[in-house]
Amino acid sequence: ICIIGNDIFQWKDKNYLNISVEKLKEIFIESKVFINGEPEIILLGLTKGKISNMLDLKKKSMAEKLPFEIMKHDAACRTINILTMEGRKIIAILI
Repeated sequence: ICIIGNDIFQWKDKNYLNISVEKLKEIFIESKVFINGEPEIILLGLTKGKISNMLDLKKKSMAEKLPFEIMKHDAACRTINILTMEGRKIIAILI
């Protein structure tokens, strides 16, 4: 799923390796309509797969000034709950 602010969308691509910096930028820009401003963070929560496989994407997102973090699914869910309770503007992708 993809959570943008208080809205939930289906994330169609189940292969986390298909996520690109271009896709993250697209989501970041389009999300501004849903959350009334700029997102503070894009969280990627993985149920399967290795976070180490995503380090190149993390480096590229940092170069593009995208606030992108990768974590295991359970940690991402806890983080989403905390940030939402704080009223923070987030994008979360859970695969």
